[in-house]
Amino acid sequence: MDTDTELVARAKMERDQWVSYVMPRRLQLVAMGVTLLCVGAILYRVSYRFTSWENIPALITLTPKEIAQCGILPADIQVSLFLRNFTGFDVVKSAVVADMTVRFTFDARQLTVDRLKDFSFDHGEIIRKSDPRIRLQGDLTVLSYDVRVQFTPSFNYRMFPFDGHQLFITLAPGPITPAEALFTAMRNDFLLGNELNTSGWSCVSRRVVAGYTEEKLEQNGATRLALYPRIQYSLSFSRSGIRHIISLVMPFLLIFFISLLGFSLAPYENSLQGILALSTLSITALIAYCFVIESMSPQTGYMMVSDKLFLLFLALVSVVFFVNVFSFKITKRAKITIAYILHVTLVGALLYFTW
Repeated sequence: MDTDTELVARAKMERDQWVSYVMPRRLQLVAMGVTLLCVGAILYRVSYRFTSWENIPALITLTPKEIAQCGILPADIQVSLFLRNFTGFDVVKSAVVADMTVRFTFDARQLTVDRLKDFSFDHGEIIRKSDPRIRLQGDLTVLSYDVRVQFTPSFNYRMFPFDGHQLFITLAPGPITPAEALFTAMRNDFLLGNELNTSGWSCVSRRVVAGYTEEKLEQNGATRLALYPRIQYSLSFSRSGIRHIISLVMPFLLIFFISLLGFSLAPYENSLQGILALSTLSITALIAYCFVIESMSPQTGYMMVSDKLFLLFLALVSVVFFVNVFSFKITKRAKITIAYILHVTLVGALLYFTW
């Protein structure tokens, strides 16, 4: 029978044999800590930076000289919009319902009230409209309507979950030509309610542009251009806080760190199955979490940053799995190198996705 000394010596020999295949846990913790700090800094920077990919609707502006060429002096109409609140604000489903007050200030001797009653909103449906309210302000007439409008904005989600969005409220006063009226609007004419119900989003800026849209009309085989007035109000929204971003990114990061722990386990016969089980469970958890993200994500036909992050972490965890399969053939130095490459790849890819 082997003596206790021989058993201890044999155990020490086996341990020394496998130690050349084990990545030191201290290096693992250092690498994970540095990666966590880098990822935290990137997420912090993204959360306080507004970015949006929406296409700004193009408007044509006319100079006073071009307006004078119409032959007559058009009526000057001042337009203001008071956005009281959102009764529905779902960015993921592109569904926005707003309660607003539209006000026209003009000289009734130049343009009648009936010419302004048929206003509408581009990409919006008026689902409720009050009777007109008319009052006099000196020599001017003030015409007001309370409306509830349901918008179907074309939000761009390429940067989800690091996305910001612009909501365009484009008022179409009706079939009024530039020769009849000149619509003007200033930023101070775009007023917002004290507490907008925006469900986790913050309004960071607003903007007003007055101009015209151009349409081609076919008449008797000839093509002519027609200009129609538009007042474009835009609101820029960014996510409130970093909670939503952390809830999406941090589980990915945790699964990746857990899979890397296999590098710090000795690949002898009794533990190799445990190492492979750890890697397999990491891949399974990653795929399962993908279904959670799908329930939180917008339905689009293009790749979003969330999709790219899933593919990135799936690739990283898959590399860890194949390294663990051949764990008894890959040395400690090679594992350290591979682990550092994976950490650098993760930070670099995340920085590239959010740039």
